[in-house]
Amino acid sequence: MGTHSASGPPDQLPASTLRKITELEKAKQAAAAKILKEKAEQKEKGLPGRAAQLHALINKGFFKQPKTARQVFAKLNPGIPESALGNYTEELTKITGTLSKGRFAKLLDKLAPKGESTAVRFRVKAADQEGYENLGNVTPIAAEKK
Repeated sequence: MGTHSASGPPDQLPASTLRKITELEKAKQAAAAKILKEKAEQKEKGLPGRAAQLHALINKGFFKQPKTARQVFAKLNPGIPESALGNYTEELTKITGTLSKGRFAKLLDKLAPKGESTAVRFRVKAADQEGYENLGNVTPIAAEKK
């Protein structure tokens, strides 16, 4: 490993680096604005967001059996044929990401891929699972691990 010397405070960075940083910040802000706009349009049309759709599936018992993001996407989009699901890898990745974090991590167990698959599966946490408290809700929900 070589040594790396700091080039000083940020105001002493080369102009090209500062321009690149500014471009990246603008792109990040534009992406965030696009997402907010899409969410607002969905809300205006009365369409639930991804998290709301996933919570509805949990409440309906969809995750009593382990399910992959592909199975979740197919359930939420019944009009899309199985053969076309490969065209929605970005949405499948978003579903996997959503189910892996936030409140979903408290609601669902993330299971290792099964057999020769590479797809992670999700299943509702057992309310009596060792190391978890039973919150006493109608839907089996486990609190954070002790």
